[in-house]
Amino acid sequence: DAAVPGRSPLRSAPAAFTGWVARLLLRACREHAAEMERCVAVTASMRAQDVDYALRIAAQEQVGLAYAGWDRLLTRVALPAWRMGRWPSRLDAGVVSALTELSRRDRLADGFTSRLGERPACDLLEEPGVADEATSLLAARLFHGGPAESGPDWAPVDWQRYPEEVVDRKWRTEAARLHRVLDAMGVPPASAADPAVPTLARVMEHLAGPGEPGEALAAGIGAAV
Repeated sequence: DAAVPGRSPLRSAPAAFTGWVARLLLRACREHAAEMERCVAVTASMRAQDVDYALRIAAQEQVGLAYAGWDRLLTRVALPAWRMGRWPSRLDAGVVSALTELSRRDRLADGFTSRLGERPACDLLEEPGVADEATSLLAARLFHGGPAESGPDWAPVDWQRYPEEVVDRKWRTEAARLHRVLDAMGVPPASAADPAVPTLARVMEHLAGPGEPGEALAAGIGAAV
């Protein structure tokens, strides 16, 4: 681009010409590329019809099961950790565990458990743990927008430390928010507990009170989030 500071027109001319030729070629093959995509789709559809119907349905169901496993892992397990500045470093191992659990409860997953018990393809890599960690960090960046590198506020967490660093911390945060809402509503402490210590009994006594205390509490929690 001749408008770029410090670049002479003589150096910009070849790049501009190359860009013009590339755009011309792309426009010329646009229709051919679209036609090729249609042909590939038609061919794939015709070949799929030759596959046994029962096998095709089973394959579709297992693809859906795999999608459900990844969705559960990312939304229910990884996302809370990402929000706390932690990223699970073994997502590949985690999705195997999630799919194994789903296959035990889903009658459509016949044979899934036996295949999950086989040696995974990632073990063929020279350092499968490093590859899993890199994939996990990439997933955190793609789905949550985290930093590209680890730091004090963005650290990896393995599954052994996950309950302590994520689950326990999340429950404590939610419990603290709940009691702050109760304080704002003027709810007294539990009758048989230390007034300075928030307890579950306080919540239960409030919910067991007259009227519709649950709706007011839910509204307060929603406003505090």
